[in-house]
Amino acid sequence: MSTWAEHLDTLYKLQELGKQHGPQDDVPEMVVQSILQIQRHLLPNLKQIFSEHQDEDPSFPMLATQFPTDPVSTPLWGQLTQAVGNLIIAMHLALPYVNEPLYSEELLDNIYPDYECILVSVGKELLSTIQHHELPTRLQQLREKLEDMFGFPFPKVTFQDDSALQPRTYTISIGGHLREGTALHNKMLAISTNGQFPSMKGVECTDPIFGLPAKWISPLMEKTAKSKGLVVLSPLGVIIAHIERFLRTQYHKLLTANVFTSLIEDYRDVASMYIALPKTEWVSIFQQCLRANISLIELPRMVDTVLSIQRELEEGLQYNGDYIYTNLRLVFPPRTLKGILEVGKVHILTLSDNVVDTLMADLETEEGKLHLPKNQTLLKKLTAVSLETRAHSPIVLCPDLLVPDLTRQLDRQGFKVPIYMESEIPEHIHRIPVAAAITLDS
Repeated sequence: MSTWAEHLDTLYKLQELGKQHGPQDDVPEMVVQSILQIQRHLLPNLKQIFSEHQDEDPSFPMLATQFPTDPVSTPLWGQLTQAVGNLIIAMHLALPYVNEPLYSEELLDNIYPDYECILVSVGKELLSTIQHHELPTRLQQLREKLEDMFGFPFPKVTFQDDSALQPRTYTISIGGHLREGTALHNKMLAISTNGQFPSMKGVECTDPIFGLPAKWISPLMEKTAKSKGLVVLSPLGVIIAHIERFLRTQYHKLLTANVFTSLIEDYRDVASMYIALPKTEWVSIFQQCLRANISLIELPRMVDTVLSIQRELEEGLQYNGDYIYTNLRLVFPPRTLKGILEVGKVHILTLSDNVVDTLMADLETEEGKLHLPKNQTLLKKLTAVSLETRAHSPIVLCPDLLVPDLTRQLDRQGFKVPIYMESEIPEHIHRIPVAAAITLDS
């Protein structure tokens, strides 16, 4: 957390604490000293901001001349509450001109370099949203959830203000990839998950997370919206959910060679691993696991399994990361397979026999990959049929050796659909086609 954000967080906590005491009650000496220390740091900085930016805000000229720089003792709770309130107002006025981040996570044992972070930039009207006292807790909850899901942490999240953005706009940057959204700081976002929106006053929009019909409504309407089956999120909740959604699509890219080495060096002799199989193939295998919703929570055992699989392969396939990956999936299947096994049935999309025969005939082994010539017609049809049948949540079922490169090609198109190997789905599972087998005919 930045120094600025730490002070603001402390002030909000003191404000809440002040509500529990009478104006004439004595303030503990430790708290008095704490607010004095905050004043010593903030007051000169605030006055400097007001002085340097007098032409940019009509209230700044007066503040530049009248704003105090010397701390004042607040021995009574009434005095402290007033001083804290004034500081909070002054800080929010100055926020657009503060150079340090609004908030930056501090991580213990961070496996990423300090400069590598998830950067969230916000417009002027969302500054107070980011300064909400729940932000650290919400980020920690997200961190625990995704680390448990994928098996390793994501980089720290840093928030900054950006005067170039529209006041209600925010952007999320992960590894150079950008997503944008809009949030109204004094409203709640009600989202319809079934495509139908009940009669309710609000500002119509498309939610920035899933692209579903939504409305920004008054906080007073939250209970009513929930009773009508709508998902309701606060502005902060919208931004956190958008970060999560974006992270899920990008998580495999977080597993770089350096991150992989950091994750495994305490469990294995990394040098001998990279002799057995090139580093690039190790990373490729586990990036593909992440794409397929296979957690790396058991990474040391997964490494041992890869080495065991490799020893059993014929010489021409021992360094083929894609082939090793298809065998690894049979030991460590996608998380979603558990649900399919419990239900006993699955909705599927399939490729026609002619398409399968053509693809298998064109399949090549090069540079440790199972490579398919790019077929734009097939990718377009897969995408279109998946969208048309998404209400059934289908999976694409195809021969094992086609899965790695077909997944990569769809990923490059920016489209994600679960692709399963035929050998992963047991014969007793009822396979329900939701569309005709995909062909290459026009």
